[in-house]
Amino acid sequence: MYLNLKSLLRTIKHTKVYGIVNITGLSIGLTAFVFILLYVRYEFSYEKQHLNAERIYRINITQNRGGRKFATSHSPVPLPPAAKTRISELTETVRFYYSGKIPVAHGDIMFNEDNVVYADPAVFDVFTIEFIKGNPATALQDLHSIVLTESMARKYFKDADPIGRQLKVDNSHLFTVTAVIRDFPKNTHVTADFYLPFAFLEETYPRQRFAENWISQLPVSYILVREGSLIPDIEEKLNAILREHSTDSDHRVVRLESLPKIHLYSEVTRFSDISYIRILITVGIFILLIASINFMNLATACSAGRACETGIRKTVGADRMSLIVQFIGETVIMTLLSLLIAVFLIIILFPAFRIVSGLEIPVNSMTDPLFIFMIIGFTLLLGIISGIYPAFYLAAFQPVRVLKGEFARGRSGSRFRTALVLIQFSVTIILLIATMTIKHQLRYMQTKDLGFKKEQVIVLPIGNQQIQQEGVEAFKASLLNSPQIKAATASWTLPSQVGAYNNITWEDAPEGETMEIMQNRIDFDFIEAYQIPVIQGRNFSRDFPGDLLNYENELAGSVLINEEAARQIGWGNPIGKRLVHIYGDWRWYYEIVGMVKDFHFRPLTQEIKPLYLMVSETGLRQLSVMIDGNDTPGTIKYIEDTWKSFYPGLPFEYTFLDKQFENTYRNIVHLQSLFNIFTGVAIVIARLGLLGLSVYATERRIKEIGIRKVLGASVWVITAQLNREFLARILAANLIAWPIAWWFMNNWLQEFAYRSSLQPLTFLLAAGITAGIALLTVSLQTIKAALTDPVGALRYE
Repeated sequence: MYLNLKSLLRTIKHTKVYGIVNITGLSIGLTAFVFILLYVRYEFSYEKQHLNAERIYRINITQNRGGRKFATSHSPVPLPPAAKTRISELTETVRFYYSGKIPVAHGDIMFNEDNVVYADPAVFDVFTIEFIKGNPATALQDLHSIVLTESMARKYFKDADPIGRQLKVDNSHLFTVTAVIRDFPKNTHVTADFYLPFAFLEETYPRQRFAENWISQLPVSYILVREGSLIPDIEEKLNAILREHSTDSDHRVVRLESLPKIHLYSEVTRFSDISYIRILITVGIFILLIASINFMNLATACSAGRACETGIRKTVGADRMSLIVQFIGETVIMTLLSLLIAVFLIIILFPAFRIVSGLEIPVNSMTDPLFIFMIIGFTLLLGIISGIYPAFYLAAFQPVRVLKGEFARGRSGSRFRTALVLIQFSVTIILLIATMTIKHQLRYMQTKDLGFKKEQVIVLPIGNQQIQQEGVEAFKASLLNSPQIKAATASWTLPSQVGAYNNITWEDAPEGETMEIMQNRIDFDFIEAYQIPVIQGRNFSRDFPGDLLNYENELAGSVLINEEAARQIGWGNPIGKRLVHIYGDWRWYYEIVGMVKDFHFRPLTQEIKPLYLMVSETGLRQLSVMIDGNDTPGTIKYIEDTWKSFYPGLPFEYTFLDKQFENTYRNIVHLQSLFNIFTGVAIVIARLGLLGLSVYATERRIKEIGIRKVLGASVWVITAQLNREFLARILAANLIAWPIAWWFMNNWLQEFAYRSSLQPLTFLLAAGITAGIALLTVSLQTIKAALTDPVGALRYE
């Protein structure tokens, strides 16, 4: 090892460009690769903290009829308890009901909280949750008990002991703190700031509407299965139970989803995407490949400098294998030295990487022994792969010819370097095309007309019980006294976040024919405020009292439907027709008074589905305030003052609708940022390799340049002549890269229901950028060589 290090240092001393380019390229490449591994490792770490993670499954409900698929992570309230008593493979079941944003108060301290969860007591048996205070076995046994995290305990009780103290939830019910749990890590989606007993809901709401309701799908439910259980068998038993409480026309099917797979693989509520992980892994491999190619290219290009050393070593008895081991050993040492530099860069850049990636990757993840051994292993493998061809190439020199001065570079080495440069250019072009395609798709989604107004819209949560009882009409009227406020409207969900759906049928529908249709409750001002076009019939109007939803009547009110709903039913003109909502023994009719133009009420990864809107005075949880934007801070202050005059005991909170929309695509935003960085890294490494090759290429042709100058060639003619071979390689690399990049990025775009197309300009720009960088790098060296005095190059001729 010592001799290999000494030989390596001597080589670097005599060929400084070789050493600097290779160590710099390998260091940058390893830094980028380690960051990618940290990202990927964190993404795969979701739910690993739960000891029973591999035995926990979420109950999903899917409906697939006529090619129209609906899937939800919510299930009927009675299903888990029934399953626990009848299916022997189940150890426990737990249901979660997410309340949405509601106020929580202790004395004068009040905040709107959006992570209040009603759960069964078994939550602490199914999931691994660390208790700081309290008993897991009894924490949620009492109907008025509450469990909160340590950060919430500090938020409401400061340094005082919270056990036995009370919190008022939703301005209505007092709950006594029975336990404090450790804050949840970021790499889990099963989180809560407050746990309340699920039984409280069962006691509070009418049993037929909640606890015994097999039609509505309200909670998110999980089961803990016994080891060795067959999941298909459990699914069949769950479906058998569900069928007992369903009609013949109900096509609901239970599908179990493994807890660890939800984050990356879920088809229902995917928080990230395995395709992004695969893309980043591919980028990391590409970066290491480019750095490895640099090493092989420069090692073989500099082979003449080590030919005499090889000849002498063979003459004094060194065999071929020992030389191969020596040269590979030098390469491995160089990669290990590069790793040391990379570690220094990682430590410096780690905070910035966390910001760009959008992940709160813990610092101690870099000190995990397994991760350290993995990085060292990758580094050793990189060193061996990078050094194996140069080692065999150098060890193959014939000592007699070398020592006679007859050594000449063969065509095989030149062809191999040409192939490596082609690969390097091709990879760089592919990365550039991918980066620009991702950016173009993101811009497409951010600028696409969604069919409703989303700019300059302030959203206020109004779901708490006090506002629900008092209503918001007077508050809206007061807001509209400001000239900066153009409109105000209340709705159950925002127009970009409609997620609830019903099974409905319609008058004159074939027997048993139903359709899954999304639905939203709105007020009379919603359509006009959000500027959604009504293309047939009329909008809701206060002049028509029958428009208002009223479940006391068989004709429950009027609805607006979208174009897709009319299209799937087969109606050319739906005005005056009726939808039929069957809910257990109840049957309600909705008269269609208008049809709105299709708008995107779900992310652009999903197709527009059938939708109906009903006007209601209850169940409205979001207030949208449209402002002119001329004085946004002043307008917000006016809204806050008005809020405090109407609801003095409630905290004032707001968000902007367009910011919420941007959060929908935050994964793609982070992916684009990472791609920009790592593509830049790949270009830098590739340019370093070209710089090294161009230095040696010009040195090898210095006498040719001198002769051309003596014969009258200009600097630009010489530069163009020497750059010709690089242009040919770039052209060939584009012919290789374009079809590969088109295939990969076209497949990626298929994940979006609404997407941009692959632009020819993207491919041309990638080719132009690559050619420009390559020619600039090479030309700097050739121009420098062409400007030298030819006498110096020819004085020995």
